[in-house]
Amino acid sequence: MGVVFVSVGGRQLEGLQRRWFHFSGMVFGAKRLTGFAFLRWATRDVIVQMLCLWFFSEVHDQAQLFRLFVVAKLMPFSASVNPWISAAIGGPELDGFFVAWALLDAVVSVLFTVVPWVVVMDRDPRPPGRNSVKEGCYLVSLMATDAALIKCWQTVVCGSMGQLAMVTLAGKVLGGFLHSLAEVYFMVVWLMFYFSARCKEVRLGGRHFGLEDVAAALDGFRQ
Repeated sequence: MGVVFVSVGGRQLEGLQRRWFHFSGMVFGAKRLTGFAFLRWATRDVIVQMLCLWFFSEVHDQAQLFRLFVVAKLMPFSASVNPWISAAIGGPELDGFFVAWALLDAVVSVLFTVVPWVVVMDRDPRPPGRNSVKEGCYLVSLMATDAALIKCWQTVVCGSMGQLAMVTLAGKVLGGFLHSLAEVYFMVVWLMFYFSARCKEVRLGGRHFGLEDVAAALDGFRQ
């Protein structure tokens, strides 16, 4: 994501030296966004724990409960739910758990889409906190319809079904490459969404936003 920001933001600025710049962006992105990755995982883990308390209290088979617990602990690390997991480890009574997880995770993922760009643009070197999440959610709310539409297309193209279709049609290697290319494409789309939301915030009376903010963030990449 650091390289994506450098590539997109750097093209808007003139006289920018790009030698070794992408490597610097990768290093800086790893430093700044590691905290965001843990924050995202913690949020998903809390959602899974609440759903476990709600849905698994009626499961009395200890062996099945253990399998469900292991899968539930791994779910926050997954980008999406495999639609065949429920059939493999549980019965019809667990369908509600996977449906609720998919819906809640989709909502949270939409709210968190621009938070990494908020963190990258923030001049505060500290890890992301509640202010970054609040600002990200606020920016999404300014263009909620667009955010929902982009997320739907991203789920179709980059989800498990889209990946399966690419691998089936193009082969494992080429299909994997196309899937990775699609994921990078949507990173760029969400970055442009962030820029658009910041510009709309200015029109609504918010803080001024312009190329000088992008230049300041890129100066942070070079440091």
